[in-house]
Amino acid sequence: MRTIVLSLIAVAIVAVLALRLYHDGETGPQTPTTSQVSTTTTDSAGLDQQADDSGQADQAPSDAPPAATSALEQKQRQTEINSELVTGMTMDEIDEQIADTSESLYGGPDSLRERLTQVHTELADQYGEEEADFRLALIINAADWEMMKSLVANREAILGTSGLYDQVLLDTGITNGQISYEEIIALTSTGSVLPENMIYALASNGRIDLIEQLSQNNFVTNPNYEQPVLGRNAIGALISHASYFPDSYESTEAIGDAIDTLIGAGVVPIPSHGGLGPMDHALTNVSDRNFEARYTIVKKLLEHGVPFEQSHMELIASLPEGDNKDELQQLLLEHM
Repeated sequence: MRTIVLSLIAVAIVAVLALRLYHDGETGPQTPTTSQVSTTTTDSAGLDQQADDSGQADQAPSDAPPAATSALEQKQRQTEINSELVTGMTMDEIDEQIADTSESLYGGPDSLRERLTQVHTELADQYGEEEADFRLALIINAADWEMMKSLVANREAILGTSGLYDQVLLDTGITNGQISYEEIIALTSTGSVLPENMIYALASNGRIDLIEQLSQNNFVTNPNYEQPVLGRNAIGALISHASYFPDSYESTEAIGDAIDTLIGAGVVPIPSHGGLGPMDHALTNVSDRNFEARYTIVKKLLEHGVPFEQSHMELIASLPEGDNKDELQQLLLEHM
């Protein structure tokens, strides 16, 4: 469930944090910083990473050996441990923060209005009413790239300046996947810095064309960025997007080509941290709706040398009996 909730609130969280987290300083316009932008991005695949904490340890003698766990459960727990190390929060704290944010943003009109009022008050205390109005407008329109650019142009015309909000435009355009290559070049030429999570954010939006352009021109500097809570890299993000929006690709072969592009850009398809990897993500929640995309991705990962491990076998074994399961098992046999 954690992943599903993250999918719903990701863009809104990024929009809020990208506009609210600025350098401390005097009231009035301040230049936003890339390092403070949230790294939570759109991720749609429903991979439940919660291990079984059923309380069995309380029932067993203190000297009893730990209960045997499957390879998949071990990977899930390692992913949670990695998340705790990266975020500095326990999984319970992460879950609580997600729940609180979800309630604020999706608890109905009154809850959302209360949250926006709170944000406006905080902005006004630091920057004044006029700047707070503008920044709140940016937050509300963060998913509309053309509107964002128009708002910024009007604001800078009023202030008699230019480039003041270039960094927030760059961060937001990459996060919502609507920015063009030419716009990225223009914004970085004025000193704006590409966000650390760029390749993950673009893959989450299916912008493989843009990743390819950036890679060809040596703009991909952090290809193996991993989303800190889910522990997924750009291949995991692409799996999510292709599973939920297969019509965004010309064909299932194009999905395989997208995997090639990401690996060519430097994304490693085999995890080094012992947690869940792209193959685990590709084999989780396989259904008739996403089977063609998932099958293509699994086949492509095998072609790139990703080993078939015990956790992958467990995921296939958990599928309902039928053609999907049979085809994946046959694919495995062909690559053993």
